[in-house]
Amino acid sequence: MMLEQAGFALLSLRDTTVEMGQIASRLHHARQARREVLCVEEGRDWFDSRQAFLSTVAQLAESRRLSRYLYIAEKRTS
Repeated sequence: MMLEQAGFALLSLRDTTVEMGQIASRLHHARQARREVLCVEEGRDWFDSRQAFLSTVAQLAESRRLSRYLYIAEKRTS
């Protein structure tokens, strides 16, 4: 593994894909509920782009075409 080649010891590895998709979905819904205010603050183009991004992340995570992993490692002492 590349971490070990770089002198790190892997302490933990966790698949956080489900959580990533859930967060993207919840954020999308929360932003949608505040659409009017956010469009004024951010501008409609940015709002729409951000919503499309969050929707895509949620869909890709659900279909497992996008993954996120959490690595916890420490530098070896030698």
